[in-house]
Amino acid sequence: MRRRKILLGILALFAIFAIGIGALYADWVGFPRKIAGHWVHPDVTWYWTWYPPRGYPYPGIVQYAYTDEHGREIKHGPLVERGVRGNSVVVSRTGFYLEGQPHGVFTEYQTYWGTKLKETRYDHGKQQSVTYYPLPNLK
Repeated sequence: MRRRKILLGILALFAIFAIGIGALYADWVGFPRKIAGHWVHPDVTWYWTWYPPRGYPYPGIVQYAYTDEHGREIKHGPLVERGVRGNSVVVSRTGFYLEGQPHGVFTEYQTYWGTKLKETRYDHGKQQSVTYYPLPNLK
């Protein structure tokens, strides 16, 4: 009876651990999903914050893609690029691709202050406008 309770406790801990790992994976990388009519998968480029053992890996570039009938990867869905500021990871660029072409607003961030530097608007791969933002004062 006691052995059975210990075994159930260990199984419960493994189940909680597996659910936690799945939640972290879904938050950091993501599972395949349907975006604008295509099933896409995450294409993640991992970087290190510093040299091991002090550093840790982080998803530097996360974008979604699907494979066409010729076996080529076509960008389709959100794009998030991250950089390092000190010991923390910050967003440096965001955007969206629609069937391999930039679509919507691409925003670039200054990684030190975390402020917007530039917004570029696209419509099915054609650049519509560019807006620049001033850097904060260094006082």
